[in-house]
Amino acid sequence: MALTADVIISLEEARGFLELETTAKDLILEALINGTTQAFNIYTGRALKETTHTAELLEYDGSGLFYLPNYPVKEISELKLNDQALTEDEDFMLNAQAGILRLPRAAGLLEITYTAGYEELPADLKLAALKQVSYEYQQTIQKAWGVQSRSQAGSATTYSEKGLLPQVKEILDRYRRMI
Repeated sequence: MALTADVIISLEEARGFLELETTAKDLILEALINGTTQAFNIYTGRALKETTHTAELLEYDGSGLFYLPNYPVKEISELKLNDQALTEDEDFMLNAQAGILRLPRAAGLLEITYTAGYEELPADLKLAALKQVSYEYQQTIQKAWGVQSRSQAGSATTYSEKGLLPQVKEILDRYRRMI
C-alpha cells in the first residue's frame, strides 16, 4: 500500500513518533496514515491538506455569503456564477482564512477552481494525527482492536469506544466549520 497524495503526516514522522528504527512496519503505518487522514477529513468536513479543487459545481442561494467547503483558501483561479466570470475585489470578496466568499445577491450555480487547505499542518493537528496513528498502531501490533482492559482470573475484557481518540476529537473540533 502506498501513501495517498493528501496524507497529513509523513511515514518518517510516524516512524519517528513511534521510535521505529526500521522500515519493517511501513505497510501497516501507510494503511494507518491513509485511514487517519480520511477520518480527519470526514470528521472536519473538509480536505485538510492543500489541494486544488477543479471546476467544482456548487449551489449558491443568493444570500450574499458563500462558505467554501475547503479552507483556508490559497488561491481562486476561476469563479463563475451562472456561467459569468467573476473577478476578485470587483465582483466578489474573499476571506481566505475562513473560506468565505461575499458574492452578488443572485442565486445560481457556482463553478470554482481553487486551492485550499494547509500546506503545512498546524502543530496541534499534526500531533493529533501522530497520536491517533500511534494508538491504532499499538492496537494493531497487539491485535487488541478496541480492548481497553483485560483481567485474567474471570477472563473479562472491557472494550473502548471505536474511532477517534477523545483528545484527538477535541483538537479536530476546532477545525470543523460550524454553520
